[in-house]
Amino acid sequence: TRLSMVTAMPAINDHTGLAHSALRNDQQFTLMFVACRRMLPDPEQYRRCLAHSLQQLRAATQTHSER
Repeated sequence: TRLSMVTAMPAINDHTGLAHSALRNDQQFTLMFVACRRMLPDPEQYRRCLAHSLQQLRAATQTHSER
């Protein structure tokens, strides 16, 4: 068996309410976050915002031939 991915998440503590972890493995990009529920009560909305921003970034960086 071959290890395909290793990841780590930063811990949330008294001085950190939101932390991100990003990694790239082969052709896959993974962006994760962990948050304090009091500071980020709707993590699903935040996830949708991140996904939308990533889509915009992809569109902005495509070359003419990729479109």
